[in-house]
Amino acid sequence: MQLIQRLRQTLAGSRLETGLRRLGLGRPLLALYERRLLARGRQRVSAFGFQLEFLARTKAELTRVDMAGHHEPDLVARFLACLRQNDVVYDVGANIGVFSVLAARRLNRLGGGEVLAVEPNPLIADTAARNLALNSVAGVKTRVVATALGDTAGVGWLLTAGDGAEGKDRLTYRTGAGVGVTQVLVRCGDDLVRETRLWPNVIKIDVEGGELAVLGGFSESFGIRDLRDVFVEVHPDLLRSQGASAGDIVAFMREHGFQSAWHAPRGTEIHYHFERTE
Repeated sequence: MQLIQRLRQTLAGSRLETGLRRLGLGRPLLALYERRLLARGRQRVSAFGFQLEFLARTKAELTRVDMAGHHEPDLVARFLACLRQNDVVYDVGANIGVFSVLAARRLNRLGGGEVLAVEPNPLIADTAARNLALNSVAGVKTRVVATALGDTAGVGWLLTAGDGAEGKDRLTYRTGAGVGVTQVLVRCGDDLVRETRLWPNVIKIDVEGGELAVLGGFSESFGIRDLRDVFVEVHPDLLRSQGASAGDIVAFMREHGFQSAWHAPRGTEIHYHFERTE
């Protein structure tokens, strides 16, 4: 089983996996592996020096867990390396909580801190809370808030892909009830900061095209000097459909006292790490 698990982790989400599945190669072993793990409902994984455990009740959850530590390694490594003792970390677009769990374990190793996971899909937010509980550490407080973030408070609709764990859910204000659509509360990040009284030191954002709106909702928080690092997964194609671009995000961050310290493409997305310049 360990050999199959390593194979799965290596292939998960890759073009090679897609090709192998189309050809039917390796399918029996992978199918056996998936059935056994899904029946157990949990998966243990080693990532960035931590032994972690996550719920794995669907194929989407299983794939996301298997990818922990192998998916976006440069981004995750930079994210964990920037954390300091007693930091407050906001994980916006937390999905099932992989970044939140890693941040909590890293902060515990550093001596303490707090993690706020923000996930608009209520079912996935519940999964994130359960995963944080599975990996709880005494020195770090964790909290999950089931809400969407934007630059204007109100109500929106979440367009859900699959069971939600795929991480492709998108927020829109232009549709109502329908299949795969969930009405959600939308808050500004600054309002959430005031409500929770948790002033962030590090923010990570992955919101499938809503990144500029989420950043706009944190405008006041960018004036807090304790906010040092902001990580954003930028979706140029989705931004383009809104008349915006990755350049607009870089410009917004520059106007608010941050510069791009690192960026790297991943498929059609671009990962950015912004650092405070003031």
